[in-house]
Amino acid sequence: MAKEKSFYIPLAGYEYINLHTRAIHSPRVGAIVIGDDFFISGIYKYDSFSKESPQGFPDHYHSIDTIFETHKGNHQFISCFKTESDQPITGGWATLQLAGIYNFQFINSEKINLKLGLGAALGDFGIDLKNGENWPLVPIPFLSVEYNSRAMKADFSFIVGPVLSVTIFPERKIQLHGEAEISDYRDMQDLIFTTALQYRFLTSADGTDEMAGVSVGIKNSNFGFTPGGSDKPYEIQYYSAFTELDLTLIKISGGYSFKGQERLGEESLSECGDGYFMNLQVLYQF
Repeated sequence: MAKEKSFYIPLAGYEYINLHTRAIHSPRVGAIVIGDDFFISGIYKYDSFSKESPQGFPDHYHSIDTIFETHKGNHQFISCFKTESDQPITGGWATLQLAGIYNFQFINSEKINLKLGLGAALGDFGIDLKNGENWPLVPIPFLSVEYNSRAMKADFSFIVGPVLSVTIFPERKIQLHGEAEISDYRDMQDLIFTTALQYRFLTSADGTDEMAGVSVGIKNSNFGFTPGGSDKPYEIQYYSAFTELDLTLIKISGGYSFKGQERLGEESLSECGDGYFMNLQVLYQF
């Protein structure tokens, strides 16, 4: 669609996770702009604890996530900025990440797409100098492989960690979809994933019109932020069994959450117990 005209898509959403000892409200607003040769997105979230916040931690934090992409021929440039903290941007290197990546498309066929690239990132990546100060600049390798067929659609990429997305029978109404990623491995609960059986209301020969549908599945999710002045991220991790109704303009999901836990860096703080979550997203395309 972007090859024909430009699109402006405002979006808004609300997510609520309620576990035995912790509950978090997460409203968000953002926008996406798609042009002939570029893509821009920006999302702002305000997360707050509705039950008692962990002792010594702020009861709210902010999240800003932006991406800019432009391409011409086989060349592509991607830049992104992300901050999650009670003191966004101003709370130190650990509270923000900024990256820029150039990649080149080496293979572009009907079934396989291969991109390789290199970039750099600014942030706190655990590299300390002799004087104890953080070294914020690191190189970033980039790899992206896409595979498309009637039986399977798969997308694998590696930037700071591996990300895999697979859809079985992408042109049919009944599909099996899975996503997984790891950015910082400490144990198996750091594997963020979603696995769902989907029924799509519409299909097409190329799979582009299958947006609306319903699904049931299981996933592992997390909320997290880095308090200003600290270099250790605080996280809540939990598993969920969920159902989702996707009507393209409106997406509603919810379900049972279990095995919630709190972490501070490498340390496990406490178990959060079981509960439930719900998520609402609305958008409109101009």
